[in-house]
Amino acid sequence: MRKLLLKNLSLTVVLSFILSSVLFLVYYESANEGFEGKQALLILFAVADIFQHLLLFIFSLPALFLASPRIYASKVQRPLFYFGGAVLVTLISLVPIISDNPGDMPLLIPNLLFLVIYTLFYFRLTKQQ
Repeated sequence: MRKLLLKNLSLTVVLSFILSSVLFLVYYESANEGFEGKQALLILFAVADIFQHLLLFIFSLPALFLASPRIYASKVQRPLFYFGGAVLVTLISLVPIISDNPGDMPLLIPNLLFLVIYTLFYFRLTKQQ
């Protein structure tokens, strides 16, 4: 069970990273800024993408505790352990973006993609068991 959870988490991080990189590149190309502005935007998105996926991965590691049959059987603890860290990182990332500059919403793309893909793996996991 632990190997399956780690495999799902790793696949989620990889797929989310690839999809968010593609979306960032599309946004990068559609920005109507000069050459230097586009370079700065690309560097910002690359660093933000890597950093956010690293945080999401680290904070999602408590999902490995679902290998314990007692925790997995609990309908309250299972989503808390599985989604708690990723949702917490998303909420922490959301607060400064909303309060400082709502125009930075594209920086939430990695978090939202991660949560969507992670949710798909969660439903697949609960269906298998």
